Amino acid sequence: AAPNVQAVLGTRTEPDAAALQTLRRSFGATHFIVTELRRVGPLYELDLRLIAAGAAERHETLHGSSPAPLAADAVARVRRWLDLQPVAAADAAASGIASPFLTEAYARGLDAELHGDAAGASRYFSICLDHDPGLAWPRLGLAIAQAQSGQAAESLANAKLAAAAARERGDDELLVRALRQLASLAFFRGDLDEAAGHLDEAFAHVPADAHPLALTELLVADGSIEDERGHFERSRAQFERALALARSSGNRRGEASVLLNLASLDNGAGDAAAAAQSLRAGLDAARACGDAALEGAALGNLGATEANQGRLLTAIPLLKQAIALARERGDLNLQILATAQLVWTLAPFERSEDAGLLAKQMLALAQREHNPYWEAEARWALGGLAARRHDSTQALAAFEQARTLYTAAGMSRSLAPVLADTLETAASDGDSVRAGAAADAYRALTQNGGDAAAWRARLPLIDAQLRAAAGDRAGAIGDLAQALDALHGATGPAAQAMLFQLGRWQLDAGRGADLLARPEWKPWLQQHPDAIALRIAALRAAGRRDEADTEQRRLDPLLQSPELALDPSWLVAY
Repeated sequence: AAPNVQAVLGTRTEPDAAALQTLRRSFGATHFIVTELRRVGPLYELDLRLIAAGAAERHETLHGSSPAPLAADAVARVRRWLDLQPVAAADAAASGIASPFLTEAYARGLDAELHGDAAGASRYFSICLDHDPGLAWPRLGLAIAQAQSGQAAESLANAKLAAAAARERGDDELLVRALRQLASLAFFRGDLDEAAGHLDEAFAHVPADAHPLALTELLVADGSIEDERGHFERSRAQFERALALARSSGNRRGEASVLLNLASLDNGAGDAAAAAQSLRAGLDAARACGDAALEGAALGNLGATEANQGRLLTAIPLLKQAIALARERGDLNLQILATAQLVWTLAPFERSEDAGLLAKQMLALAQREHNPYWEAEARWALGGLAARRHDSTQALAAFEQARTLYTAAGMSRSLAPVLADTLETAASDGDSVRAGAAADAYRALTQNGGDAAAWRARLPLIDAQLRAAAGDRAGAIGDLAQALDALHGATGPAAQAMLFQLGRWQLDAGRGADLLARPEWKPWLQQHPDAIALRIAALRAAGRRDEADTEQRRLDPLLQSPELALDPSWLVAY
């Protein structure tokens, strides 16, 4: 498959000896065909080289008035050079080789796919199928492009047809890719069991020693399922196995994909520095192999990681780049997820109107595409915005809708923070019953052995919030301060939530001096408006007006930073 070759060669225009050796090791290949197309006046020239054992064995230049017939002629010549039989008529019809027009349409579809242009790929693969519905590879290409464009139902139908054709023909390579696509579709609609079933079948058709690129893809998919199930240790083991395999086989696309997934695990565990390191390496690998889809995903995840460390103005341009790439390519999944992160990042800058429009458009798109995962992300974001404006009724309703969707999908990783937000909102509203129910549901998620360490890290905060909701705010402050001291300056999601909750309680209790004395605020005081606002309030409460005014003069331009400006077309509709 062309994407597998590109994963190794990357953007190099001419494969050198080292690249060919890597390809040989990755695919078990014995021969390579290298072509170069040129236009000379009204004619085309196609340089055709057949390489074996590292040296050019045969070389010929073909001439013609259009490229597609030259490509078909090149296939016939290579077969003669290798003393192979001519392509049978039935095989020619199945592959499209006999038709220069379909050859060109399929080639253009592959080119669009390799550049991450889902809309262009769909158009060209559809042309192939309009002329011959029996073409299995263009059908699978169409299924992949449709999934990237948010056409889940159409993608599912075509992936099933491609898998059926692969089984009928005994084509393991086609079958594995079709099953991988079916697993991806099941994953994104929240059916993790079905996704795992497709992967189990695919693994049975991939000998580890013969197909390292295909095995890498399957390991990444399997690790992603384990991640969503909250089985983080098993997920990391699959990702690390895939990373070693990708690097040993020279698979830069696979390397990028694994690094992005490892970064997600590190972020969930609160190790943002490790996540950022993996993401930057993944971004380099994605650009090296020319994969715009992975580049966009790396940008989006790196933006989220920067935001998790308090560098919000650094995060926003990265997220905007990811969204721009996604919109350009018609990648609705990346567009939704990067937009959700942008909503959360914009909110502290008093951009609730823009953030709200983005979240509502996410919701409309999710409902139009009947995608429960996207809808859960949108509901959660809308709940967060409602909580910021102290509309607890709307916030709790939105969180409950997101919780129901995540629960039905079996996505416990997203479920945990939604329950935490529910508890915080209910506790601050004095609803101890709802807060207690959310706390019980959250604790149930932590009963998952060592895999739930990241969730258990938040339990001291949950205990303190319940104690405050029961009326003992002073005791809650003491408990939370002690828990934060025990973290020794950690800056993960749990530590950040503890710090901001403690700061709000300290201000309400007239203990602003305690807030000012905490060194943990330092990383958040650079770019996080909420942290700066808390510090200003504490300084004013302590009578330190000059310092408060200085901080205010720093906050005001921060809220008007040029990074916050959005493309107006993003606020209209997807």
